[in-house]
Amino acid sequence: MSKCILVLSASVGAGHLRAAQAVALALRELDPTAMVEQLDVLTLTNAVFRRLYGKAYLDLVNHAPHTLGYFYDLMDRPVSAERKSDQLRYLVEKLNLTAFLKSQHLQGDRPVVLLLSGGFGVGPVDQLLAQVLGVGTPVEVVVVAGRNEELRRRLAMVTPPARHRLVVVGYTEKMDELMTVADVVVSKPGGLTTSEALACGAAMAVVNPIPGQESRNSDFLLENGAALKINNLATLPFKLDKVLADPKRLAQLKRNAKRLGRPRAAFEVARLALEWATSRHN
Repeated sequence: MSKCILVLSASVGAGHLRAAQAVALALRELDPTAMVEQLDVLTLTNAVFRRLYGKAYLDLVNHAPHTLGYFYDLMDRPVSAERKSDQLRYLVEKLNLTAFLKSQHLQGDRPVVLLLSGGFGVGPVDQLLAQVLGVGTPVEVVVVAGRNEELRRRLAMVTPPARHRLVVVGYTEKMDELMTVADVVVSKPGGLTTSEALACGAAMAVVNPIPGQESRNSDFLLENGAALKINNLATLPFKLDKVLADPKRLAQLKRNAKRLGRPRAAFEVARLALEWATSRHN
C-alpha cells in the first residue's frame, strides 16, 4: 500500500506556503510512489474567518508588532486539554473549519544588496531603499516588492545615484538565485527568509524584527556572527558601508551563514515523515 501524506500550511505569509511546497517536492522525490497532497488549511475555513485571520496577521505586523509578539509567546507552549484558553482556541478554530534574474540584470562587477519586503510587500520599504541608496560603496541593489504591485511600480520610478544600479521586481519564485548572488540581504528575519539566506551563504542586515520568533532569529544570527543589526534606519548606510568596505569581515559573515545553513532541510523533514509513515504501516 502506498503512503498517503498530507502537508499542511496556512497562507498567512509567503514563507509558510513556500516551506510546505519544498517539503512536498522533497517527499515526491524521495518516494515517487507516495501520495502527497499539499493543503492550505485556511481554504477549509469560512470566508470571514479566512479574511480576518490573514488580515489580522498583516495588521499586527504593520501596526502592533509587540502585540503579535505577546500572542506568539502566549501560544509558544505545549497545548493542554486541561487549559481553558487552549480549549477555547480549539473550539474557535473548530467552529470555523468547514468541509532567472542573474543573467538578465546582475553584472557581477560590484557587491549585490538584496532588499526584501516579504511575500506581501509590507513594511517601510521606501525608507529602507532610500537608506540603502545612501551607501557610498557602488552596489547593485535588487528590491523584491512581493505581491504589492503598487509598491513595485512606485519603487521602479526611483532614480538611483549614478554610482549604483537598481533593479525592482515583484513576486518571484527565483529567490534561490537572488539569494545566491546576494552579498548582503536587507530584511526582517522571518523564518523562511533566514533559512534561505543561510543556505545560500548570504550575510543579513536585520531590520525591524517582529517580537517573537523574528527577534529570536535575530539573536541567533547575531550570536553566530552571520548578520549585522540595524536598530535605526539612519545608521543603515554607515553599517553597510563598513561591512562592504571590509572584504574580510564580509567573507567571514558569509562563511558563518553558510556554516549555519541547512540547504537540505526539506529533505530531512521529508525523510523523517516517510520513516514515520513506514513505521505506521508496519
